[in-house]
Amino acid sequence: MKSFIADKNRKLSKLALYNVEDLSFSAFMKALRKKDIKVNGKRVSEDVFLNVGDVIEVYYVAQKVDKYSVLFADENVIVINKKKGYTSESVYDDILSKNNNVYVIIVGDKKSHNTNSLYEIAIKYTNNVIYILDDSDKELNKVINSNLNTVVIASGTSTPIEIVNKIINKIK
Repeated sequence: MKSFIADKNRKLSKLALYNVEDLSFSAFMKALRKKDIKVNGKRVSEDVFLNVGDVIEVYYVAQKVDKYSVLFADENVIVINKKKGYTSESVYDDILSKNNNVYVIIVGDKKSHNTNSLYEIAIKYTNNVIYILDDSDKELNKVINSNLNTVVIASGTSTPIEIVNKIINKIK
């Protein structure tokens, strides 16, 4: 059982997935169906809206599941694929807690809500963040010329994998 106190007015699902580290979305939904989640001591079976100060208790069997798969890694670069059901925040926590001196490259169109969200999350963890459209962006030289030992590349869902691969090859 994990418990936490709501620090924002948000839906239960958002706060539970953010505050309970090893809780996947599917495990959260199963707990809701089984009424294994309590809000202020009362069992709930739907994704309710929480208020600041609400006490949440989540009863579930913790499973050690990787939140992401590593597509490529060497001493300088790690490219991951976030698995469905995990928040970007929890993935950034995992990666950035294991690596010091990290540069984060956000790849994608600045008009994309998804890509903008990735940027907003990354900037919470490090000031070493650049937001580029593709491998021709001059901002990429900041990463290439830096002395930071790890680069995290995150891209929006609509960003073609070919663009990400070109960036990887350029910074290797």
